[in-house]
Amino acid sequence: MRHAAVRLPHVIDLYPDMKDDPNDGPSCSVAEAIRQQAFAVNSTLVANAFATLIWPLFRKGAIDRHGLFMDVERGSVNPLHIDPVAWSVMGYSPDESKPQAACA
Repeated sequence: MRHAAVRLPHVIDLYPDMKDDPNDGPSCSVAEAIRQQAFAVNSTLVANAFATLIWPLFRKGAIDRHGLFMDVERGSVNPLHIDPVAWSVMGYSPDESKPQAACA
């Protein structure tokens, strides 16, 4: 069975205002780097990404989500499902003029 391939939007597609983030860049000191990001954010996101994105892709050959939202204050991680309707609510509309390949 063949399915039409979908180009998954990346973070800048969904949140274009993040493109010119003044906080995006190397920190001048360790203390500044620590103030910019909560402890263990990277390792938490990597573990969740592997469990919910990479492993299902290897095991089943498909995924139903393509990102994660992490709320450090509440301690929660929520999936970003592959959902063009949700993307449109976020202001994203895929370029219909680009050809999309089919995959097995």
